[in-house]
Amino acid sequence: MFDIVLCQRDFDEINKCFGHCVKFEIHEFEGDSQLRRFLNDGKKVLLITTKSSVKPDIFNLYYMPKTGNCEYYYLSKLNLNGDELEACEKYFPDVRDISVCADYYSAGGVFFIDRIDPVGMPDFSREVMPILNRYFNIGDYKEALFLDRDGILNVDHSYVHKTSELELVTGAYEFLLDDYNKKRLKLVLTNQSGVSKGMFEYTDVEKFNDALNESLHHLIDAFYIAPFEFTKGVGQYKYHSLLRKPHPGMLLEACFDFAIDLKNSYMVGDKVSDQLNFPLLETIHLKNRYPLDGVKYLASSFSEVLKFAKSLPNKTN
Repeated sequence: MFDIVLCQRDFDEINKCFGHCVKFEIHEFEGDSQLRRFLNDGKKVLLITTKSSVKPDIFNLYYMPKTGNCEYYYLSKLNLNGDELEACEKYFPDVRDISVCADYYSAGGVFFIDRIDPVGMPDFSREVMPILNRYFNIGDYKEALFLDRDGILNVDHSYVHKTSELELVTGAYEFLLDDYNKKRLKLVLTNQSGVSKGMFEYTDVEKFNDALNESLHHLIDAFYIAPFEFTKGVGQYKYHSLLRKPHPGMLLEACFDFAIDLKNSYMVGDKVSDQLNFPLLETIHLKNRYPLDGVKYLASSFSEVLKFAKSLPNKTN
């Protein structure tokens, strides 16, 4: 949470979208002395610099828990076509070692600052932040329902990918249409390691998703796919990728595309990995074929999922 958004760029755009927000002030950057003055007054500052063109998701950043000084880094779109990367700012398909941060992140030019030393800027630790394709008006943000695919929407026959194998989970369609979910964005985040293992093609996943959405009368707003798996993977998808759950890459892709109120959204899955490593979003697990020891919310039916969803605590700071 911050008190001031300080803009070296995008001031007009941000002021237009958030100028009437009572939660924080928006100022155009005038110099280091201005920043020091805010900090000396005990203010917490979100500084958006000229370092890159990244557009931070200010709405969700405001509610994310923060401790100390953080430099935010971001992820965005998977480069499926092998197009040339734009200054390493948009894609991350070539991640080879999960421990090498340099392979995962590109500098975002967005800093959360709550104190400063007498000499200069403090040291910054790396965190992941949601970014936007464009700035959204504060009133545009919508609650979302994030969904795992296999075992939640369609019956999990193990590596299901043929449309002939498509079978809806009993109650899934009614769950999507429940009054609590009806107006929510409905976004599927699905790991599909069968692609990386050479069992089927990425296009097979897309065809299955299309057939699934048709069966659901097109209630799903978007599908996000993680075809990567390192241990048993082969070829172009044999990578440690932040798209693959429980990493938050697919969630961040969705935030790039849509104005999502994460604090009032939730996820439904049937594996421990469906609990994403990202603040603000809770996962409710639906008991299925996989062990779910130690999960926070465990439901045995969609009606129980709804009970948990309606009782989730307010996750704002």
